[in-house]
Amino acid sequence: MYAGLLKVRSVCPACGLDLAQVDVGDGLATPVILVLGALLCGLAVWVDSVFSPPWWVHLILWPSIGFPLGLGLMRTGKAALIGLQYRHRWHETEI
Repeated sequence: MYAGLLKVRSVCPACGLDLAQVDVGDGLATPVILVLGALLCGLAVWVDSVFSPPWWVHLILWPSIGFPLGLGLMRTGKAALIGLQYRHRWHETEI
């Protein structure tokens, strides 16, 4: 379904569905950033209060957790939005 990290292919290789007209936009980025950011900030405060690690541990730990988790959520959510657009017949409602 993806040609790159987050770029959608023009045609689905499995079923041949035309994905060239699909436009999910950046609507998913905001909820992912807000929810993941709140979760990671809460975990960072908890880890700091319970374990009191040095600052460099935070510098290594949170980006290494946040970036892969954010990209995974974006890919999954984008695929879900494309599926919802197809399910609700987005191609029939275009003007």
